[in-house]
Amino acid sequence: MSNTATAAMMFPIALGLLAAVKEMMAANGKEIDLHDYKYATGLMLATAYACSIGGVLTPIGTPPNIIMLGFLDQMANIHISFFEWMTWGVIAMVAYFIIAYVVLIRMFPPDVEAHRRRRGVHPCTCRRARRLDARQKEHALLLPRRRLPLGCSRAFSR
Repeated sequence: MSNTATAAMMFPIALGLLAAVKEMMAANGKEIDLHDYKYATGLMLATAYACSIGGVLTPIGTPPNIIMLGFLDQMANIHISFFEWMTWGVIAMVAYFIIAYVVLIRMFPPDVEAHRRRRGVHPCTCRRARRLDARQKEHALLLPRRRLPLGCSRAFSR
């Protein structure tokens, strides 16, 4: 699965989280517009960045990785195995995540002070969390089963 598909699956989760934040703020007398709320912009950007950065980890994480491996193999006769890529991929991914975290937390800080001022209201509204329906449960169970064989077959084919 590419980083684009991962982002497409994660955006509804982020939007649901933002809807819950908006509902929690409204319950405490603060109306927010998600189009102007800095944290909403930061959360959506963080989701997109995380998917792109996570694609760096493995050769199959994003299509340009596979293209680069093929280019290096054919044009420069450089053979990079799945696990060799991952050793450098982990280093790059961690560095990119740190950079993205620092940039996003400074540009789009969460509204933590608003939560601290309200006694008795915890930012986590776990008690009101919605249960997964049958289709969501099926998707959550089948996704790893579809992804794992693809990754393993490519990892051990070299």
